[in-house]
Order: sequence, then C-alpha cells, then structure tokens
Amino acid sequence: MRKVNHLSDFFGMKNKSSFLKWKGEIWSATSQNQEVLHILRNDQDDSAIKQCLLLIKSNPHILKDIEGAFVLALFDSESQMGILYKSFLCKYSVYIRKNELSLDFSTKVEDLIPKGVYLIDCIDPEVILSICLGERINSNQSYFNEIQRVSNGCILFYDKGEVSLRQIDCLKENQHKYRSLNCYIDTAREIMKKTVKQRIKDEDKITVVLSGGMDSSSILSFLNSMNVPVQAVHWKFNGVADESFFSRKVASYENVSYTEIDTEEMICSSSYIPEWNYELPYNHGYFPMFEQTLQVLQQSGSNKLATGYLGDDIFGSYSSDISIRSLFAQLPFKQSLRYIYEALGTPHISDLQQRYPRLHWYNKYLTQNAIERIDAKHYSQFSLKDHFMSYSNLEIDSLLENYYVQNGVHSFHLFHSKELMEWSLSLPMAYKLFPSGGQWIDKIVLRTMFLNILPKECIRRNYKPVMTNFHEKYVIHNKNQILSILSEESHLHHRGIIDANKILKMDNESMAIAASGLITCCMTEVWLQGLSNRKGKDYV
Repeated sequence: MRKVNHLSDFFGMKNKSSFLKWKGEIWSATSQNQEVLHILRNDQDDSAIKQCLLLIKSNPHILKDIEGAFVLALFDSESQMGILYKSFLCKYSVYIRKNELSLDFSTKVEDLIPKGVYLIDCIDPEVILSICLGERINSNQSYFNEIQRVSNGCILFYDKGEVSLRQIDCLKENQHKYRSLNCYIDTAREIMKKTVKQRIKDEDKITVVLSGGMDSSSILSFLNSMNVPVQAVHWKFNGVADESFFSRKVASYENVSYTEIDTEEMICSSSYIPEWNYELPYNHGYFPMFEQTLQVLQQSGSNKLATGYLGDDIFGSYSSDISIRSLFAQLPFKQSLRYIYEALGTPHISDLQQRYPRLHWYNKYLTQNAIERIDAKHYSQFSLKDHFMSYSNLEIDSLLENYYVQNGVHSFHLFHSKELMEWSLSLPMAYKLFPSGGQWIDKIVLRTMFLNILPKECIRRNYKPVMTNFHEKYVIHNKNQILSILSEESHLHHRGIIDANKILKMDNESMAIAASGLITCCMTEVWLQGLSNRKGKDYV
C-alpha cells in the first residue's frame, strides 16, 4: 500500500487533535505486526491511535519488521505523547524543529521556516561550501539553521514536551558466510527476486535509465526475465562519454522499447543549468535529463523509474587492499593462489588521499579562505556500512523522490534493499574486485550472474565513461552563462567562496579542467538565488 501525500503537523499542547499519518510505501509485515498494519490500512479513530501508540511504545522494534519505505507520525492529544519514525529504506527527508511549546515536523523544510523570513537568511553558512564541493551533509543535519532531520531507522519519542531519539534499525554484518562464488550469486539472485515480487504490482510498468553499464543493464535484464513490463531510456552523450553502443546492444538483446535523450541539445540551448525553484539544492546538472525522462514515462504510461542506483557499492569496490590471511579464509585454496598470482602483475589501486580528492576542479577560482577551510577538514574513506546507512538520508534523493511522486511516478531501486546491503557486507573483497590479465575486474558477481544472458560486449567492458567530458563541452560553449551566474554579484562571491575575478581570467583549458566544479557551483548559486525570493509560511 502507498500514500504520497505531504506529511506535516506538530506535537504539543496546542494540538487538540490526535492523528496518525504516514507517507511512502509499505510492502509487507510479519504476523506480529498485523495489528499495527491493520490500523495503518484503515481509518483511525482516537481509540485506535491510542492502541497503536501503546503497542509501539511497549516494543518500538515492531516497526523495523514492517517492510517498506515510509514515514510514520502518531500523536495522542490526551496523553500528549507522539512518535515520529523513518524506516530504514525511506528516502523522504523528515525535518523537525523544536520550539518551546511544540515539536514541528514536515517532509517539506519550507514548512518549518518562520512566516515572512526569507529562506536564504536561514541557511547554515557552513554547509554552502560543502554543497559547492558536492559533499553530503550529516544524516541528522539540514541546510537550515535550527532545523534537523530524523535519520533512517530512527524513532523520535515525544512525551509532554520531552524529545528523545533512538536508532532501532541498522545493518548487521556477517549475515552470509560462504566460500563459493556461486553461493553468493544464488543468494543475491533470490534477494533480488524477493524484492521484485514484494514491490512490483501487476499493473506496474517500469522505465529503466539504461546507461549500458553492468548495473542498469542487469536490472533491465532481470526485470525482463521476471516478465515485468519494461522499457529503456538512454541519456546519450557524444564523444568519449558516449555509451550508446552498449545501451542499444542491451535493449536489442532484451527486445524492449528504447528511447534516447540527446544531451547535446542542452549544450546548444544552454539549458543544462536550469532555473531552480526548489527549497533544496541539486548540485549537479542532471535534473533536466530527469525532467525529459519523466516526459517519456508519461507518454508511454510507465509509472515507475529504475536506475543502476547503488550497484557500484553493492557489487563493486573502491579498494584492492586484501590480506593474504583473509584471502585464504574466504576463498577456495586454488582460487586464492590464482588471485595472488594475478595480483602480482596488476597495478595497485591507491586509497583516497587525505586532501579533498577533487580539489583540481576548484583551486583555480575558490578564494584562499575557502581552500584553507577545505584543507582543514580530514577527508577519509567511509566504511561500506556507513555508505549504505547514508543512502536513505541524501537530500538530493529526497528531492527527486518528491519530484517524481508529484508527477505520478515512483522510483524502483532494485539494489536498495537491506538484505542486499547485508549480503554485500559479507561478500569477500576478492569477489568484488579480482585481478586478471593485468587489470582489476570489478563486480564479479554481476558479471558471472549475467554471463550468457547479457551481450558479451557488456560483460567484457571494464572501464568507466569520462562523464566530465560533457561538462567540459558545456562550460566552453556556454562560457557567458557561467560567467553571468558566477559573477561579482553572486551569493557565492559575496560569501567569500568563489572569486569571480579569477573565473573571468580563466582560459578555455582551465575552464575545461574545472568544468564539473563550475557546474556544481552554478547549481548552488541558482539555488541560493531562488531562496532569496522565497519566504517561510505559517508554522505547521
């Protein structure tokens, strides 16, 4: 069952009405949760709300056993008790603001800005540089002062003005222990089948954004094999970023409808950096492509959108470090010997440096103060578990989820599964990245799972496209637009993040090197410009 309505209310003495509200999707529940599920499914009177609240307060963990991606808010006005829960897989941001007499909450941050106050005046200045760098904020943080978020898997308790938060759902490690690659493949396949059966209904038609890489290609093929109505949309980039050869191969192989969106038109029309009328930033320029994809869905009657989302982290790896001891403990003996033999002749993959790894996108035009602030931070790799925990708290994803829902489309993330994440945490590093023929082959599980199912060109392909090439062409062709957005009148210049005069002096080569950073800064600037014209509303 599904509810897509905007969620907004408050806990406090001034609220004389009990309520039970939720937003998102609920797929299934255990037998122990049927009573709660029954109350959620039906109209709720005050006695049912009180009963549900008591059930959850006595055992909050019953909520984590409800399979779904949802937000739940529950309040009993008589006892002045309430709960606010965000499930582990829910991508909607839930904002909270504690006041003297109440706790306000909403899935729309603008609701929590005081009436008449410009949104830009409420921005936390410390996060603006992070947005320009494409960095994510903390899972309980928002971009606005005095407004926080509820993290995934957390439940908030409100009791007569007292507020407490508790993490009740998180990932468990070492849930799967095999030595054979085939055992891991079989388990992953069963989890994916369960996910499709649980989340896809007979009336659903899915559009896959098909890049031509392993992640999106395997999703298209897997859905097609389970007789789910599916079509493909490809974002076509020219030059070294062109992957259309692979996407066409896969679509033809799977015999599905195929549409290409030509991104070169965005260069010619200067439309890659759009006008921005949302309260959240989208700090790269792909949003116009999602808008065009939405048009394809609406024209074809498709109601769900799928991408290769999370595939890199589930099946791939960003490090080749593995100890000899763990190798022999995790893999069969002969396979361990082969790994060692192949690894001896394969270049080592270095871990990320402690300095910000993409500084070359920015150092030509950031102010010295901004560069010093970047260098003062410690940039280290997060653990895979931390990555997975953070994926339901990305503001950029919350923005997209709400955008599509408002237009009658829902996201389907095959790889965004708690079971699959826990499976990935157990997967030996050698089954994520294996040395062969002098190169590191990633996503061994996916490649083996779809061997003789996907075209051999897709299976053999072992490189990533140079996506910065599109940005390079855009900033050179639309230099005047970039200079206009990042001028001396810009918010970023006035806030001491960029030096507009440095950008004016950059030649084409320098702009090409810095292209992706310039695009991100432009998207941040148009967001700030939009906020300067918007005021808060009445409190919820």
